[in-house]
Amino acid sequence: MLILTRTAGQAIVIGENREIVLKVTAIAGGKVRLGIEADASIPVRRLDRKQWSQPEMGF
Repeated sequence: MLILTRTAGQAIVIGENREIVLKVTAIAGGKVRLGIEADASIPVRRLDRKQWSQPEMGF
């Protein structure tokens, strides 16, 4: 697992051709708000912490 520190307005790019861009849009009250830019062919799903240990998720 790669852990990075970002502040509001900063982004992380995944893939050589910017396939996925994660942008921190806001931080407030201990919560981080993320914007995700990805091609429509790339599925983006929400994964809650309780699901991390499920084998089908690959974690």
